[in-house]
Amino acid sequence: RTETILSVFVRVFAILLLLSGSGRLHPADLPSEGVVINKIVVNRSNIFDTSNSEQALSAATALINRFHKTTRESVILREIEVKPGDTVGPEDVVDFERRLRSLGIFAAVSASLVTADEGVELRIDTRDNFSLVAGASGSFLGGIGNVGFRTGDRNLFGTGNQLLFGFSRNTTDDFRGSVVFSDLHFFSKPWRATYRLGRSDEGDFFGMTLGDPFRSLDDTKSWTLTADRTERFIEYYEDGEIVVQLPTDRSVFAGQYNWRFGDTGRYLRLGLTSTYSQDEFLEIRGIDADTIDVPADNRALFLGGLIARDTDTRFVRAQGLDTLSFVQDITLSGTAQLQLGFSFIEDTDVGVNNIEGIDPGSGRSERSGPTASVLLNRALSAGENTFLRFTFDANTTFEDSGERPWTARAEFKGYYTGIKNNTLAARVDYTTGEDGSGLPVQVRLGENNGLRGFDSNQFQGRQRGRINLETRYRPGWRLSVFELGLVGFFDTGFAALRDESISPYYSTGVGLRIGSNALLGGRVMRLDVSKPLNPPDGESDSPTISFAVGQVFRF
Repeated sequence: RTETILSVFVRVFAILLLLSGSGRLHPADLPSEGVVINKIVVNRSNIFDTSNSEQALSAATALINRFHKTTRESVILREIEVKPGDTVGPEDVVDFERRLRSLGIFAAVSASLVTADEGVELRIDTRDNFSLVAGASGSFLGGIGNVGFRTGDRNLFGTGNQLLFGFSRNTTDDFRGSVVFSDLHFFSKPWRATYRLGRSDEGDFFGMTLGDPFRSLDDTKSWTLTADRTERFIEYYEDGEIVVQLPTDRSVFAGQYNWRFGDTGRYLRLGLTSTYSQDEFLEIRGIDADTIDVPADNRALFLGGLIARDTDTRFVRAQGLDTLSFVQDITLSGTAQLQLGFSFIEDTDVGVNNIEGIDPGSGRSERSGPTASVLLNRALSAGENTFLRFTFDANTTFEDSGERPWTARAEFKGYYTGIKNNTLAARVDYTTGEDGSGLPVQVRLGENNGLRGFDSNQFQGRQRGRINLETRYRPGWRLSVFELGLVGFFDTGFAALRDESISPYYSTGVGLRIGSNALLGGRVMRLDVSKPLNPPDGESDSPTISFAVGQVFRF
């Protein structure tokens, strides 16, 4: 009893001592159980700080501020889910920042506890990033040019909602137009909703996703509902050229519910999932169409559950990994997940004429079998400047027909930030699989998927290996509101059938990275000049230029 009274006295004394002064409370000085907040103060800033003499001189920045609606205070308060009278600890303060940054609408976020005459205040400081979208874009990857435009707002009227219109077309006459609306707080609930519809050269598509994700470390439940219909082409390549196109109409309805138990970053997750899908396959075409056995049209129902263990879950803030100076939130944890289920598939009218053993328009059969998938993931920091991630996932289906389709992928990523203004980054991964009664597995490799200097989708097979090495340097150069960075890189990889010999290809080059916290948030634009070191016979070894948004790989 004496120890209990003494413990309470020490805690009360510590809080009174903190309140006796004025100023920001350092997290290390807070009691582990936190303090009760008396008030929440939200300081919202527009994109550019007009009190900053350098930014105030620009007419462009003033015009951007004028046409941008600063994020509403109610949006911020609804997202952090805290009110006066609640107890807030040091981990909560960090979590508030992470949750707000994850919305993608802020260039900077700061949360702190401050002493005041009335008690302890929770102070939230935010600065919006540029959310209005109105302009053209372009990319050039592996000999394929793409141009398009996007317009809309990623923070509509300061609500955090998104409304985006877009259209793009490339030099192979592929096009895509879409409308996407994302509701941050569906019916003022902590639910996320996304609606999408559009048309491409492959057909129409539309869908909706509604869910309540795990947003904080204290959340115990999450759920997701999805409905989609897509008309698309399943395509197979050879030497970078499309040799088979199979038009398909696919409808999917899916739901998942998850429970999470535990605390202090160690959780047990349980989940239930259900998916209903319909696939209709149209007439196959292409010079190698006769090499593909087209599946019958089918309806499928999947029922399953998962069990997972998450350990050492924590978030850290980092700069200079995948961005230039934007604060990036990294989730460090270990995950072991097993999902087991059962698939029921009914093959309906075939409608095509090259399925062995089934007459067109008359085939109907049923098949079923258990499915299993496993996911192992470990992200950790080995010291202050080293970040590592290991991932392995695999899945298979045991159909009663005796087929055993499966896929597997292993990946390693490593980052070292101990050199001033420089980040050393690496990715190594391997993907493989075998088809069963469905369509063949094909993985591709080229400019657009990890091997710069070669045409997009130039190599293909049922197995692929890649190694990407980069040194990402931040010289501190600025051009108005843009930051400039430099990259040197080396890529190597292969794609082959399982009975083929492995022949790796190599390339090297340099690149420019352009970032802006205010305008691009956590994204960068990249311009790379690549030189293939051992091109295939008959192919040029001349340097190539590529331009796109986003790093080739991220942590």
